[in-house]
Amino acid sequence: REQLLARASAAVPDEVAEAKALLEQMRAVAAARSRPTSAAAPPSRKQRPEVVVPEAEAALLEKLKVLVEEVLWVVLLQVRSCPKSIGSQR
Repeated sequence: REQLLARASAAVPDEVAEAKALLEQMRAVAAARSRPTSAAAPPSRKQRPEVVVPEAEAALLEKLKVLVEEVLWVVLLQVRSCPKSIGSQR
């Protein structure tokens, strides 16, 4: 017990005192904030500039969209026609 009392009353090294002061400053800054940093508003997104597409490419792009949509429908129908696995029955 005497050793603990002697240790408690011993001089604090400079590094420890600086660390304690820094910790107190950080706590004061954190207490001053009204909202946590995680609740900050997200940065605004930049809008892309409009791209002018020539008519020939626009027609090809429309054909591509139609083909992709058709493929997606076929895949959807294939997936729906697959039998359910035994483990998924309730």
